[in-house]
Amino acid sequence: AFGVEFLELTRGTREEQESTEGQRDALSLHGNAILTKCIIGESMILRDPLDHRYFSDKAHRGINANGYEVRLGGRMGLFARIFEQPVKTLDFEEGKLPTDEGYYNYLNRLPPHFVVGNVHKLGESKNNRKWLWNYYGFGHPPLNSTLYEGKGIDLPTQQKGVIIQGDFGPKFCALGGLTKVNKNSDKTFRVKCLPNGKANIGPLAADYFCTNMKSNHPVKVTPSCDWSNKNSPLTLADHAIVSTVVQGREDAARDIT
Repeated sequence: AFGVEFLELTRGTREEQESTEGQRDALSLHGNAILTKCIIGESMILRDPLDHRYFSDKAHRGINANGYEVRLGGRMGLFARIFEQPVKTLDFEEGKLPTDEGYYNYLNRLPPHFVVGNVHKLGESKNNRKWLWNYYGFGHPPLNSTLYEGKGIDLPTQQKGVIIQGDFGPKFCALGGLTKVNKNSDKTFRVKCLPNGKANIGPLAADYFCTNMKSNHPVKVTPSCDWSNKNSPLTLADHAIVSTVVQGREDAARDIT
C-alpha cells in the first residue's frame, strides 16, 4: 500500500539540487508505504490540513528547506489491517469517522488480523486522536482526559494488536493509546556514511515504533549505507533503518516483524 504525501515541484534541498543539476525527478511523488507478505485490507490515509508554506519559495524554518523544497500536499499517516487470507473489507468514506456500533460488529466478524501504520509527522490534534483510537479498534478515547492519557485495548475479538512506525514526535504514540518502544538513546537522524563500513547517526531520535503488544526484541538501528565502494560509500537515506519484533495477544498465531 502506498499513500502520496507530497507532489515535489523541485529536486529537494539546496544540496540535492546542486548534486542533481541538469536532471529531473522521474515521478516527483513523496509518500508513505506499507510492505508485507500478508494480505492488506481496509487501508486508510489520515491527512493533516494542507499547509500553504510547503508551496512557497520563501524560507519557512523546518517546513520547506529554506525555500528550496517547494511541494504540494500535507503530512499524513497510512494505516491498514493485515490478514493471512484474502477477506472482504469496508471502504472508508473520506472524512467519516468509523464510530458506530455497526462498525465494531463488522470488526468482530473479521478473521485474525493486525493493525499497522506508517506515519510522517502527523499532527497531535484532538481530531486525529479520535480517528486513531477508532481505527485502532480501541473505541472512544477516555472522556475528560488529556490528549495523551489512556491505554488502548483491542476491542475486536480477532484483532491481535497494533503497531505503528514512522517519523514523528515522541508523544504521538500516547496520542493513539499506544506505548513507545524505542529508547531515547536510539538516535536515527541524520545518517552520514563513512569509509570502511563506518557511519555517524545523530543527533536526533526521530523514528519510533508504537504498539500495544509485547516487545520481543529491542529496536535495532541500522545505518542506511551502501558500502559496495568501501572508500566512497553511498548514503541511501538520511534516516536510519529501524526494526523490532513484537508478539500479538496470547491467542495470536504468530509474531509480527
